Amino acid sequence: MKPKLISGLALVLMLVAMQRAWARSTDIHVTPGNLKDIPPLFKVKVQDENGVRRFHVAVDPQGAGAGTALHGVLEIYDGQKLISSCVVASGKLPSGMHGLSAALQERGVDFEFAVATNYLAASKFKMNYFQTNAPAFDGYWFYLKDFCDEK
Repeated sequence: MKPKLISGLALVLMLVAMQRAWARSTDIHVTPGNLKDIPPLFKVKVQDENGVRRFHVAVDPQGAGAGTALHGVLEIYDGQKLISSCVVASGKLPSGMHGLSAALQERGVDFEFAVATNYLAASKFKMNYFQTNAPAFDGYWFYLKDFCDEK
């Protein structure tokens, strides 16, 4: 009877751990159209600089109240081929960002990066909010081209 009890207890503990990891993870594709409906407050600004687009992604590090740590990653693609991936550190919001909500002005951080226009089509920026005491995260990502006014 002991082996059955131990096996049953191990199974229950494994299921609880799996449910905890799966239940709270998200992966949301952000577009200009759904940006207002996304819980973590953020805004994307893009500047054209002679063949390069400079992105400022302003983010509320508290998000919807559950996020405790932010992690940003830039992935550069040439068609479907990944040619570079790097972590983007968050910094202080630049003083020239206008149109920010009160929450963003008060506690927001900025992810800043620049990408050549010939790599915008399939390239992505990803941002994750890691949860306190949980292996789960809330992930948000967007195609760079979606926030550019390509001419």
